[in-house]
Amino acid sequence: MNRYILNMIVKAGKLLLHTITSHIDSSDDPNIIEYVKSFPQSVPLVIVTSKMDTIFTKCANNILDKLHEKNKQNLHHLVLHNSDHANMAMGDNDDQKMYIEYMEMLYDKYC
Repeated sequence: MNRYILNMIVKAGKLLLHTITSHIDSSDDPNIIEYVKSFPQSVPLVIVTSKMDTIFTKCANNILDKLHEKNKQNLHHLVLHNSDHANMAMGDNDDQKMYIEYMEMLYDKYC
């Protein structure tokens, strides 16, 4: 996959994550619950978490639960093993390889 396209996918994901998580303190916040309820069914969504992440995993899992309750289609969850929150896509070499392969698979599927 073209590095430019992969970088654009990562930037789009970061923008979406910022949109979802801005102005909230937890996944129990009414703003996130309402956003999850209104998230378009047709838009593919990837949530990336890590076993090493102590910042976002609880919130991400709550969001995933809400989307599963809503029977969200095209929902994907990638769990990395060794990367911390700040370095998920580019931290551990094995995680980086898994992340890139996963994003390439999704790109092939949806683009």
